[in-house]
Amino acid sequence: MNIRITTLLLLLGASSAFAQTISGTSTTVSTLTTGTVLDARASVSPDHRYVTIGIRPQFSQLDGIDTFSNVGTSLSGGASLPRTINNGFGANYRPAVVDNITFIEKDPTLLNRKLPAAELKATTLRQAAAQLGQSAKTNVVLSTRALQQANIDDKATFDLALEECTLREAVIALLAVAVPHEPMVITADDNVIFLTTQAQADLQMVSKTYDLAVLQARAPRFLKKAQELAARKKVEPVYSGDFFSKPVNPPTIKPSFDSNDIIAQITNHVRPELWRVNGGKSDITQHGQKVSINAPASMHVFLMQ
Repeated sequence: MNIRITTLLLLLGASSAFAQTISGTSTTVSTLTTGTVLDARASVSPDHRYVTIGIRPQFSQLDGIDTFSNVGTSLSGGASLPRTINNGFGANYRPAVVDNITFIEKDPTLLNRKLPAAELKATTLRQAAAQLGQSAKTNVVLSTRALQQANIDDKATFDLALEECTLREAVIALLAVAVPHEPMVITADDNVIFLTTQAQADLQMVSKTYDLAVLQARAPRFLKKAQELAARKKVEPVYSGDFFSKPVNPPTIKPSFDSNDIIAQITNHVRPELWRVNGGKSDITQHGQKVSINAPASMHVFLMQ
């Protein structure tokens, strides 16, 4: 992360015990991946007795999702915030979870690139990934360490037939054939599609703060998705004679919208093993109408889908 802090000189008059003039003071914090995330400016009261500082967090898009939701504010340079959803909060909504694949799209245009129909015979995971990257004029990179730790054989061969589709659809099809039972995380950024396992991605933690109302509005969606994923993990098809066992319908989750219940909803139903209250390393705390979460990037994407 590249952090730049720029502070202009504060000039104070010396004719009295109080500050009389201020030439100009501002502090800007920027990061390589998010741009400006904090803007602080000082001003002097009319009677020259006080110096006040206005702190304005800027809209940011870390890992493809909103860090701040400031309705009615603007980006530096006067640009307006992106579109809003029905509840009025700033958002960039994209379907983020497909089956057991989580997409972190810092550059959503990459996965939307069109690919021609193709038929790959006796190919391997790495060969197929390279072929998809070549067709999309981008780089599709696999995490060797993640594959090794998950005991995934990247030299195993298989056939893959693709109709004309997007790179996103092609990656989903590839992983469904090559690693059907391994939860994966796909990051799209800077002309690179990076494929890794959920377990490897979980090692990198990201801290974000959300409006409570935003999480409550999305709770029905992410709880339903969590229920579906839990059901898939609980009941795997088992071959018995001439048929496969069918998963039973899991109990329906009826989330409460009590503001005091959002933490329990998340820690009890959305990958419970990750949260510190259940022995994991991720944290979630509520401060009034704000909820702070320190968890893997894929968790933030899951909650904001």
